[in-house]
Amino acid sequence: MSRWFCRQELVEAIKSGRQIQIVLEEEPRFRAFDLKLWADSKMVYDIAGKAYRDESSPTEWSTIVETIDACLVEAVTYRRRAYEQDGMMRELSARCRWHLPGEKKNRALETLNSLPEFTIFAVFNANNSGKVIFEEISQAILSACPNVQFTTDPKHSVLARNVLLILTKGVFDLHEDTVLRNMLHDREINKSRFLYIYKPRLSEGVGDPDAWEFGGGEQRRNKEIGDSIDGHEALPYRRKVSENSRYRHEFSIMMNQVYTILEL
Repeated sequence: MSRWFCRQELVEAIKSGRQIQIVLEEEPRFRAFDLKLWADSKMVYDIAGKAYRDESSPTEWSTIVETIDACLVEAVTYRRRAYEQDGMMRELSARCRWHLPGEKKNRALETLNSLPEFTIFAVFNANNSGKVIFEEISQAILSACPNVQFTTDPKHSVLARNVLLILTKGVFDLHEDTVLRNMLHDREINKSRFLYIYKPRLSEGVGDPDAWEFGGGEQRRNKEIGDSIDGHEALPYRRKVSENSRYRHEFSIMMNQVYTILEL
């Protein structure tokens, strides 16, 4: 919005009564939109990284500010992973009332439901948000797959069909030996049973003290564990929120990918 042509396009859309659907960049690596700066001062950063508001046309800028404020509650955060992009585009289409073919049934979930009863061994840090993440994800899995049971008992871990590892700060301070034993077991049977879900550094635009640090000291403390994490697709945790939240679609998108990985 620091560019004149972009502002004119937006103003013209507002004058024409067009629906404004915001797609929001929240990833700091890609010049994220600063929600705090906007909330505090109704300014944006220009291409040089300086705070900016259009002083040449206060009325026009005021119109833009009012529109952005009204539309931010339905903004969709831009996601880059293929499975999240597919879900993001479907959500954008729904909010813009664009008609798409119906979504196909989750084949992976159908396969999981056809299996005999099976066990998922769960590893998480019960002293921080890892416990909440496990509870939300396990409840969703149990609701969708009645033939699943969970265990946190290391004695039963190598017999489990899958291993769910929630990556939050301090998880390996508690469970490093158990995780390593299961990784070595997977190597013996030539099959990876691990599903990694991590707490991102930013959650809904806010920094999180429990976030997992990729390549950090905890991951690199054991080479076997570090290499395994690097060699898998760890899923960013997207929490379950109310139907009024602009993030309301992201939990189900994450869970569909969880089922896809569990099926393998």
